[in-house]
Amino acid sequence: MKIAQMIEFIKEDVNNEESMTLTFFNRVLQTGFQLAMLLGIPFLIYVLTSFGKLP
Repeated sequence: MKIAQMIEFIKEDVNNEESMTLTFFNRVLQTGFQLAMLLGIPFLIYVLTSFGKLP
Protein backbone atom coordinates (compact mmCIF):
# COMPACT_ATOMS: atom_id res chain seq x y z
CA MET A 1 0.00 0.00 0.00
CA LYS A 2 1.41 3.37 -0.97
CA ILE A 3 1.72 6.25 1.44
CA ALA A 4 -0.75 8.34 -0.57
CA GLN A 5 -3.33 5.57 -0.31
CA MET A 6 -2.76 5.30 3.43
CA ILE A 7 -3.20 9.05 3.87
CA GLU A 8 -6.39 8.99 1.81
CA PHE A 9 -7.72 6.08 3.90
CA ILE A 10 -6.98 7.94 7.15
CA LYS A 11 -8.68 11.10 5.84
CA GLU A 12 -11.78 9.16 4.91
CA ASP A 13 -11.73 7.26 8.19
CA VAL A 14 -11.36 10.38 10.36
CA ASN A 15 -14.31 12.02 8.62
CA ASN A 16 -16.44 8.95 9.24
CA GLU A 17 -18.65 8.97 12.35
CA GLU A 18 -17.52 5.45 13.34
CA SER A 19 -13.83 6.12 12.81
CA MET A 20 -11.40 3.34 13.73
CA THR A 21 -8.55 5.84 14.09
CA LEU A 22 -10.39 8.16 16.45
CA THR A 23 -11.77 5.24 18.45
CA PHE A 24 -8.25 3.84 18.87
CA PHE A 25 -6.77 7.17 20.02
CA ASN A 26 -9.75 7.75 22.31
CA ARG A 27 -9.20 4.40 24.02
CA VAL A 28 -5.44 4.96 24.33
CA LEU A 29 -5.89 8.39 25.91
CA GLN A 30 -8.70 7.21 28.17
CA THR A 31 -6.63 4.25 29.38
CA GLY A 32 -3.60 6.48 29.97
CA PHE A 33 -5.67 8.91 32.01
CA GLN A 34 -7.22 6.13 34.08
CA LEU A 35 -3.78 4.66 34.74
CA ALA A 36 -2.43 8.05 35.78
CA MET A 37 -5.35 8.47 38.21
CA LEU A 38 -4.97 4.92 39.51
CA LEU A 39 -1.28 5.40 40.26
CA GLY A 40 -1.26 9.14 40.95
CA ILE A 41 -3.80 9.41 43.73
CA PRO A 42 -2.18 6.82 46.05
CA PHE A 43 1.23 8.41 45.33
CA LEU A 44 -0.14 11.84 46.22
CA ILE A 45 -1.55 10.48 49.50
CA TYR A 46 1.82 8.82 50.24
CA VAL A 47 3.73 12.04 49.62
CA LEU A 48 1.36 14.11 51.73
CA THR A 49 1.46 11.67 54.64
CA SER A 50 5.25 11.27 54.43
CA PHE A 51 5.90 14.97 54.79
CA GLY A 52 3.32 15.47 57.54
CA LYS A 53 0.76 17.49 55.61
CA LEU A 54 -2.01 15.01 56.38
CA PRO A 55 -2.64 13.37 59.77
